[in-house]
Amino acid sequence: MNTITVSLRKFIARQNALGTLSFWTFAALASHSAWGTYPVFTRYLQTISRVPSLSLNGFANVIVLLFFVILFARRINWQVFRRRSLWLFALIVVLRSTTNLFSTRYTLAMYVQIITMTTPFIIALLGVTLLRERLVPYTGRALMLSVIGTLLMVVGDPFHAGADLALKSSDWLGIGLALASAFFLALYMVLIRRSVQRDISPESLLVMQAGALAVTMTMTSALVGEDWSRWQTLAWGDWAVFAAFVSVTIIAGSVFQMSSLKHLKAAFFSSLMPWRFVITFLLATVMLGERITSAWQALGMFVVFATITWYVWKQNTQSKINHDAPVE
Repeated sequence: MNTITVSLRKFIARQNALGTLSFWTFAALASHSAWGTYPVFTRYLQTISRVPSLSLNGFANVIVLLFFVILFARRINWQVFRRRSLWLFALIVVLRSTTNLFSTRYTLAMYVQIITMTTPFIIALLGVTLLRERLVPYTGRALMLSVIGTLLMVVGDPFHAGADLALKSSDWLGIGLALASAFFLALYMVLIRRSVQRDISPESLLVMQAGALAVTMTMTSALVGEDWSRWQTLAWGDWAVFAAFVSVTIIAGSVFQMSSLKHLKAAFFSSLMPWRFVITFLLATVMLGERITSAWQALGMFVVFATITWYVWKQNTQSKINHDAPVE
């Protein structure tokens, strides 16, 4: 009887562990979906709505900060804001957000998201060196296939003699900023992982992130003399995009990201980042006219989607094997 009870408890524990992994994997994909809208919304608001860049980030994060403070006020230990690690986190947040924001001003949204694809490689190195984490199985294969799919989406027909990216000088500036942003994003994710391991709550990180951006972006916008009068002439469609940017991209994306990184390794979380490109590409097609022009691009999108599906399935399978393995 005792043997049956113990076996039943082990079975329940295994199923709970697998269910937890699946839930946080879903949360990670939800986060990547939300952040996949970032290049499109910011490019739209900067180039079509003509909203000043710094004021866009500052105003959005003032709203986000108020939302998080009201929502999490009773769950935050305000003493943690004295820690130096949290202020280092704030600096990385500002650098990441600034470079990411301006990159979408100077080049196409899909190009920015392509550069973001390099983040998992950076995180893998940082995870091994700073967190002493082992690489998640199949990460290399998944990233290689995802990059191939992404290149197909950008180049179109790889066998055409004239296939190239046709980059302009402004594109190179945007890509340079996107590269810097990818590095800061990698540091950002690793710092989140280390912070939650040191008993800094995700709620505290969310408030610190929004506060740092609200203060620095608003003050910098005022110092450089950005014209905020443009906000008074926005059409309802522009306000709708801004509302989606605040609620979907920043709030939902941040909450899902912080929560999932608390339970998943940074390397595994970042390996799902190719999904951002699929979201960016689809939304950019609708809002910015960055359309699929060949069957090769459609194939590339399918490769990215299929790779992520396979990768997540392999992780769940591997987790089941590990749980089912006998304990010595």
